[in-house]
Amino acid sequence: MTFVVEYPLLLLGLRRDERRRRVMHPQWLVVHIRRTRGVTEAMVIALIVSSAILWAGVAWGQIAGLYIAQAAFTLGGLAQMLWLWYRSRAILQ
Repeated sequence: MTFVVEYPLLLLGLRRDERRRRVMHPQWLVVHIRRTRGVTEAMVIALIVSSAILWAGVAWGQIAGLYIAQAAFTLGGLAQMLWLWYRSRAILQ
């Protein structure tokens, strides 16, 4: 898996340490440097986003629950990842 992700970065001419920094997952990076508050914040954000979408889907009631649940958990995970990226920006620089 790492090769698949690193190969396009290699083609861009990035050094090995730059490639590693760009491939690291923000959650691993935040945990590695022992600043784990961002992980808790990201989980709360994911819970809030997922809950809001699930609640809105039930209130609307026009779409099957499977599609609403899939959208809720996908967008919740996206919100979590974006928050972790935001919290790990200073570390990546």
